[in-house]
Amino acid sequence: MSILDLPPELLLNIFDHAIPASPALNYEDYFERNRTLTSFSFVHSRWARVAQEASLREVWIGNTNYRKREMQRKGRQLIQARGNGTKFLTVYGDIEPLLKENGLERWKGLVYLKNRPKYSPEHPTRFDSFARFPSVQLLLLPNYE
Repeated sequence: MSILDLPPELLLNIFDHAIPASPALNYEDYFERNRTLTSFSFVHSRWARVAQEASLREVWIGNTNYRKREMQRKGRQLIQARGNGTKFLTVYGDIEPLLKENGLERWKGLVYLKNRPKYSPEHPTRFDSFARFPSVQLLLLPNYE
């Protein structure tokens, strides 16, 4: 048996030890994690599905107010993967556009949510936005302007 014939579960375990832990502390760690997983996906066609599954465990949206395409792309990837969504989500900006764009169903497997909303006197951050995620560890960072 070669490394190319390993079962997906074991391969995923190996990938988890080769990449930075989730949730990423900063965007550089997140980027490095996904870059490494992308490299794994090119090693062999059997590795591609496992690497994609691992990459979708954590989603980082840079700014919901300006990155609509990024939200749409992440939503499509999660739908195509047919999983329960991601486990770790970092959102810089308002969380409502993300939910509106992709629906709550994509985020039902969420266990960790880090949000840094943009300061807006017209649309203040409301805690009821997070009530939809009852079993999530929430890290709410100060607003940015």
